[in-house]
Amino acid sequence: MEHFSNKTVLVTGAASGIGRETALAFARQGATLVICDVDKARLEETADSARALGRKVMARVVDVADRNAMRSFSEEVHKDHAVDVLVNNAGVALTGGLLDTSLEDWDWIIGINLNGVIHGCHFFVPKMVERKSGYVVNVSSVAGYLGTGILAAYCTTKFGVLGLSEALREELHPHGVGVATICPGVVNTPIVEANRLRGRYATNDMRTRSRALYNKRNYGPERVANAIVEAVLRRKAVVPVTPEAWAIYWMKRLAPKTMATVGRVLVKQAGG
Repeated sequence: MEHFSNKTVLVTGAASGIGRETALAFARQGATLVICDVDKARLEETADSARALGRKVMARVVDVADRNAMRSFSEEVHKDHAVDVLVNNAGVALTGGLLDTSLEDWDWIIGINLNGVIHGCHFFVPKMVERKSGYVVNVSSVAGYLGTGILAAYCTTKFGVLGLSEALREELHPHGVGVATICPGVVNTPIVEANRLRGRYATNDMRTRSRALYNKRNYGPERVANAIVEAVLRRKAVVPVTPEAWAIYWMKRLAPKTMATVGRVLVKQAGG
């Protein structure tokens, strides 16, 4: 069924991983796509795949951390499209604690993971409010509600996305605009290769072990994409994705001390 016929869906970070699969999932549901990423070649691959499904696609190279680029992108989009669903997905990872993380690293990860979401909301949500309709999907992480010393900067940004989303949900509800926060667990995407490793974690062995874990887990990004589509259709609020994400979600609420102990064990096993 084409639930999103005559709807326009915007997805950031659509060149690979969760972003690519989300764009294609909405395309299969009939949506017109607006997609962006910094990886031009892979972005065009996503666009070509969506066009092969018979969908119209606007694809642009945009850095979500750059407010001026996002402003120009939004102006171009709004000339021809009314965005019905905004998926703020673009994200990066950094492994390391506070003592391992430089200020330049903080600028980098906050710029993409948190400011990228803020920019998406700032430039596209007001038009939704004017129309009294729309849905915002912000991709956070299990690290958005489970803080761990091995992912200090990453957790900071993902907690921020979750908090922003909760606030937006309350603010936008009277305007007919919904907000969902997606919190994946271990999902097999290219983010592992792009992950910055710092301090004692900056070893080839750490990257190899991480890749092996993700490959063994083999939870595909298409399953997160399906959860995103369902979240919009069913107007969900917070959506953990993967069994471990759900388990941690409930343990954090029902047994926080136990969850803290489990977290320390996992960090130790990861080389912390």
